Amino acid sequence: MGKPSFPCVIAPKPRKIRPSMKHLTKKFVLMLLVLPAGAVAEDPLSISAGGDGFEYVTSVEGIHEYSLPNGLQVLLFPDNAQARVTVNVTYRVGSMHENYGETGMAHLLEHLLFKGTPDNPDIPKSFNERGMGFNGTTWLDRTNYFESFEPTDDNLEWALRMEADRMVNSFIAYEDLQSEFSVVRNEMERGENSPGRMLDQRVRAAAFEWHNYGNSTIGARSDVEGVDIGRLQAFYRTYYQTDNATLIVAGDFDPREAASIISDSFGTIPAPERELPRIYTVEPAQDGERLVTLRRVGKQSLVMAAYHIPAGATKENTALDAVSRILADSSRGRLYRKMIEPGIAAGAGARADAFAFPGLFTLNATVPVDGDTQEVLDALLDVSEGVPAEPITEEELEWARLAMVSNYDNAIKNVGSLARILSESIAAGDWRYLFLYKDQLDALTVEDLNAAAAKHFKRSNRTAGMFIPTESPDRAAVASRSDQSEELAALAGRQSVSAGEEFVPSPDNIAARTVRQELAGGGSLWAIEKKSRGDRIIVSLNLFFGSEQSLAGKHGLAGYAAGQLQRGTTLYTRDELATEWNRLKSDLNLRGGGQRINASLQTDEANFEEALALMAHVLREPVFDRDQLEEAKRSALASIAGARGQPQSVVSVALSKALSPYPPDHFRYAMDLDEQEEMIRNMNRDALAEFWNSHIGYKGAIALAVGNFDTAALGGRLDELFGDWEAAVDYLPAPNQHHPVQAREEWLDTPDKANGFMVAALPVPLNVRDADYAPLVIGTRIFGGGGLSNRLINRLRQKEGWSYGAGGGMNASERSGDDSGALFIQAIAAPENLSKVRGGALEELQRVIDDGFTPEELQDAVDGAISGDLNSWSSDAALTGILSSGAEHGLDAQWYGALHEQYRALTLDDVNETFRKYYAADDFLIFIGGDKARAEDAG
Repeated sequence: MGKPSFPCVIAPKPRKIRPSMKHLTKKFVLMLLVLPAGAVAEDPLSISAGGDGFEYVTSVEGIHEYSLPNGLQVLLFPDNAQARVTVNVTYRVGSMHENYGETGMAHLLEHLLFKGTPDNPDIPKSFNERGMGFNGTTWLDRTNYFESFEPTDDNLEWALRMEADRMVNSFIAYEDLQSEFSVVRNEMERGENSPGRMLDQRVRAAAFEWHNYGNSTIGARSDVEGVDIGRLQAFYRTYYQTDNATLIVAGDFDPREAASIISDSFGTIPAPERELPRIYTVEPAQDGERLVTLRRVGKQSLVMAAYHIPAGATKENTALDAVSRILADSSRGRLYRKMIEPGIAAGAGARADAFAFPGLFTLNATVPVDGDTQEVLDALLDVSEGVPAEPITEEELEWARLAMVSNYDNAIKNVGSLARILSESIAAGDWRYLFLYKDQLDALTVEDLNAAAAKHFKRSNRTAGMFIPTESPDRAAVASRSDQSEELAALAGRQSVSAGEEFVPSPDNIAARTVRQELAGGGSLWAIEKKSRGDRIIVSLNLFFGSEQSLAGKHGLAGYAAGQLQRGTTLYTRDELATEWNRLKSDLNLRGGGQRINASLQTDEANFEEALALMAHVLREPVFDRDQLEEAKRSALASIAGARGQPQSVVSVALSKALSPYPPDHFRYAMDLDEQEEMIRNMNRDALAEFWNSHIGYKGAIALAVGNFDTAALGGRLDELFGDWEAAVDYLPAPNQHHPVQAREEWLDTPDKANGFMVAALPVPLNVRDADYAPLVIGTRIFGGGGLSNRLINRLRQKEGWSYGAGGGMNASERSGDDSGALFIQAIAAPENLSKVRGGALEELQRVIDDGFTPEELQDAVDGAISGDLNSWSSDAALTGILSSGAEHGLDAQWYGALHEQYRALTLDDVNETFRKYYAADDFLIFIGGDKARAEDAG
């Protein structure tokens, strides 16, 4: 049996298809799915009766499916709780569909679809002008393109018409292919820097002898570099058609208006006359264990094991997904108890693929710095293949199911995320698989899990891998694709997640909806009372602590202390605490650093009171367990070992030290990797407990909240829970002043790394209140911001093809009286291109200094900056950020509104003169990390 051989058609020059109503009657494509038995074929949105060619198919939990005569599947998911719309087009084509010599073609095509059409010649620029968040991704079974934006009629119409346009009219031009080669190569090289990613590729390639799931999505270098433009155009014409795509529109939009636009854009594309190639390759049962050994330069050993398993959407696959949770849970899982807790491994994980065809169940583990690779692999295999001897218990299934249900419920509450998650179900065969999964999960028994594990976790079905760092690199039968039509026919769906209110995220409305209340101890609560999707509530509590004097020599204590809080309290062990959070369908994130501890709680109305009390308990009654601390230290030491020799890590450390010229005992002192390792090894439980008990308290706390609650009641409850919590050490904010540094350039050698990293930085005296702030923001956006359309990316990626990712940015102090700001330029590139990237970036900088920006660039940047803010603020989490800036620094929504007005009032002279005032090519600190020998060999 060989790999599938599809006929190769050398396509003519791309034709432009102009939508016309005459195509609607040429060909009708049968729907791939039928209505569930017994379902009432009534359109909840009354769209199919509108005469736009829409035929209603089915609905599940607020998502409504339609089909067009040309075969396009349309999913409409209206929800006005967030002022945001997501448009997602998912094509059922990925790396699995590539023929011999075509690996990487699906991914390369994804890149080229951003190169434009005759009617949309600069798609990234249009995204930037509209402040849209966007991306495209390629995976084994699918490619998707999505954009998220402010819900205006113009934005929605443009996005839909653009996606319809590039479905059939993209240039796919030879010139664009040439410039994109090196960009994709650079992306490939970035992946080659990761030992974990490379080991995963090698194991999958060994596990699959025939099926294309063994190929990396990014492809073989020779295939990418040698691809024929005619074959690429033929691939595009074969798979980028209406009958192979699903259009998803989700968020705050008018369904009938959207349907009208879809009918007039996608609906007028003629149905394709070709038939899609049939996928008939089936991976045979593996007939013996396989072992892959990967030897490369590195500091951190890794091991991995993989077993063939059934396709996604099967009950057996769902059972194995639950098994992965039971094995990999971070505190209760078998990998944790048998490998991490006793110190055999520094980290471990597991996952079950859920693809259209049979995939893999993978396990991985990180070898401790002084560990034995073979012993860790043996221990990993003992866990997986030891399940039959130590069957999964009812208790394990129940806590795993509780956690998985909680994750599922939280995931579907975000409309934009749900739209993207649906891509994976579409790729697996049907968008409704997402909801079928929940039914299967609820019905699982321990017998299901143990049977699935015993069937597939066999030595004959195993492919294992080891990554061994070196200084000098010198049978379980798996069923074919299954049919879930009967289960899908009976699928009724659950009760839809409660919708939120329509909220306009403008500065004026945010300011009008903000409620302020004083808290005990001189703190304050800033809140926005609003009905959110899924009755979600966010509460963020900032606790401020210490002074320069009290924090001297206490490096890392705040961060480590925050990280230990969830590892055990006076009432709960780590496992019990995790169970409580899952029961409450809530999540608490804790971070510490500088002079701040942040506790961010996400919960819902039903569990609000209990979750708030549990948050208070976690903050006030930690035990700082010694064993848990030692485990965290092992994991951190392994991470440091992995960072050594990584270009981005060594450059980031060098830059931090250069920009933070503080003495070694100052809390802002930037440690190198050796110093970080020493600090971690010396970290102890008593120091953490003493720090927490002496420095952390409620005085001066700032609380932010967004959701459906009563602000006065919340403030009173916070005072009840925290009001008597006092720190022995007073908080005295340390000033953060500008520190001039001497310009210099340094190359940091990282041998045998295929990718490199360059950063240029210039510290500047800047506060957000300064008159220069607004023009500098806009100038910096034109030069290096705005995604795939700015001076830097246009030169380094779009024109030269040297870098996959490049850009620039800036920061400025927010606290009144501080003036610590910085300007940044950064890019990744192959070592032989790093000097070119450096030179090209500085050339573009000098060109701006000499010639300035254009009026069009100014207008696009202003529009994009404002639209980007408004789009961001549709998120409840982003709203807490505005509230925090207002409460702590006086930078409230009205301040942001005034900033937007400053943007609009800017002249070209304002921006050009301010840019020249701060940006000076000769003053930058420049750090380059990469394989120096490879760069020198390239000349």
